Amino acid sequence: MLRTLAVGGHALVLGHGEGSLDALHARERSLLSPRATVARARDFVGGRLAAKAALAARFGAGEWIIERATGEHEGAPIVHGPAQASVSISHTDGFAIAIAGPAPAAIDLVKLEPLPESLCEEAFTSAERRAWALSGEPLAMTVAFAAKEAALKWLRVGMGTPLHSVRVMPRRYDAIDVETDALRATLRACTLTHDAWLAFVLLERSPS
Repeated sequence: MLRTLAVGGHALVLGHGEGSLDALHARERSLLSPRATVARARDFVGGRLAAKAALAARFGAGEWIIERATGEHEGAPIVHGPAQASVSISHTDGFAIAIAGPAPAAIDLVKLEPLPESLCEEAFTSAERRAWALSGEPLAMTVAFAAKEAALKWLRVGMGTPLHSVRVMPRRYDAIDVETDALRATLRACTLTHDAWLAFVLLERSPS
């Protein structure tokens, strides 16, 4: 069952990661390794179907094909269809979420549970940890981790990027700063909760 929401001019769809591989275009099916586990295949199909539902909700019906970038932006989704569109997809533990719109957006889905201390140290600088601790967010570092994963997607950099090289700082209740050695951007942000899950959404740059 899919749930659709309007978020900042984008359509967001959350659902169980389920569906048939046959529902995808042949070009999409070819992206899934024949050695993929059942869980990986379920998440892949669920994510693509959520993205197609989000595209249809935002832009209307049509044939939408979601491929995957290679090279510098390896792994980033590339949309082919009746309108110029951007999508972001996240899936974990049987749930899938996607957001689609005319401008770049990014999303990450995490379980609402404390982040292990070892992962906090691996993912965040001491300055980030101090800033998020003061943010007032419940489970602040879990929210921060989702924000960082979303920022990596918004920047269209590979998930092999060192996590300390992309820094996310809470700015106010509806925005965060994303910083790298070469860029600083203030992005609109929001969190959405559903049962035991939290989705962190980054939208286009905030107005200056």
